[in-house]
Amino acid sequence: MYDITHVITTIDRGGAEKHLLQLASAQVAAGLKVRVIFLKGSGELIREFEASGCLVVDQLLNKNILVQIQELRKIFKDECGVIHAHLPR
Repeated sequence: MYDITHVITTIDRGGAEKHLLQLASAQVAAGLKVRVIFLKGSGELIREFEASGCLVVDQLLNKNILVQIQELRKIFKDECGVIHAHLPR
């Protein structure tokens, strides 16, 4: 189980994505298990997130929004950790 799961639209280089990278890196440094799920884009910052100790999940990448919602429900069905959705639609 992950202590914190961040769901964000994209992890392509941008202000919100850099902020999330900084936040997630600090959470890992504090001893938490952090997972980042992104929904679209090319994943420019994957290496940076992984280098900081985060698990990056790309299984929902560029899929139909209804499929993404269905898959997210499956992922979170038995999760008890904190789920943070950044800029949800």
